[in-house]
This record gives sequence, C-alpha cells and structure tokens, in this order.
Amino acid sequence: MLRQLLLTSTISLVLGSTAAFAQDTMVPNAADTTQAQPLQEKSASSATAGVSFIVEQQEGQWFASDFIGQTLQNNDGQALGEVADIVFDKDGKAAGVVISSGGFLGMGERRIAVPLEAVDRSMDENGAAKLTLASDPENMQAAPVFMTLLEKKQEAEQQRLMQESDQQNGVPTTGISDQ
Repeated sequence: MLRQLLLTSTISLVLGSTAAFAQDTMVPNAADTTQAQPLQEKSASSATAGVSFIVEQQEGQWFASDFIGQTLQNNDGQALGEVADIVFDKDGKAAGVVISSGGFLGMGERRIAVPLEAVDRSMDENGAAKLTLASDPENMQAAPVFMTLLEKKQEAEQQRLMQESDQQNGVPTTGISDQ
C-alpha cells in the first residue's frame, strides 16, 4: 500500500514537472529587444541521438502497476498473497515477483519470491489484470523467505555486532560448553 502511494506520488511529480519543460524558452531578438522569440530547438536527430522512445503500449506489454498491489490467486481462485514488488535483473529485465502473504495489518507477513515466468498474466472479463500462480497456500507457507541484499547486509552486521559483544563479555562464540 505504501509502495503504491510512493509510486503514485512519484508519477504525479514527474508528470507535473514536465509542464515546465514543455514551455518555450524565450530569448530577446537581436534586432528588436522589445519582443521575445522562441529559442530554436535542436534538430530531432541530434537531440535524440542513440535514444529510442516508446510511443504506445503494445499487446502483451504490462505495467508494474498491473502487478504491484494485485492479489495473486491459484488456479482454484484462492488468494495466495499480494504482489509487493518486482525483481529486475542486471540487464533491467523483470526476473521475479515478490509476494507478501499471511499476516494481518503488516504483522506476521512473509515475503517470498517466484520467477516471473511462474506467474500467469491474463485479463478478467472487465479488462483488469488477473495474476495466477500454480501453487497452494501450504506451499506458500513452506516457501523460503525472500531477503533483499540490504536485509542480508543488515543481518550480517547484526551478527557481527553480537559476536563482538559476546567476545567483550567473555561469552564463547563457538559451540556450547559442557559445564
């Protein structure tokens, strides 16, 4: 929910700021300083050299907003969780979907991830995105928890600090002694 709010806010900010770029920049005319004329634009080929633009959505293309926040169901129509995020690979291609399942009001929630290919994407009778995963709630509960790189670094740092604290307090860090 928070990610949707942030995504919506970011899009609004970007769309709102484009109006400023769309305005013509006015410079004084050398011959007549009382009037301003539009600044000449660079030619289209030099302004966009090396960059291509997408002008419309093609069949089979989906938006991140079609995924994030959507309920993921199994083939029997059981809710398995909600899509929390999308994982991209180093080449910028969508590689996986992070699913938030279980919990109540954010408490006890588990995050798992599946490859994007495992998620069947279709449209319902109203044209809304329908996401299906061939799984069941028991498999979702048994799935390993997904951890981000940041979470892994934080966990490693926490373990390092605990070991340092134990060493300073004289607590053995390897094995349990038989005393």
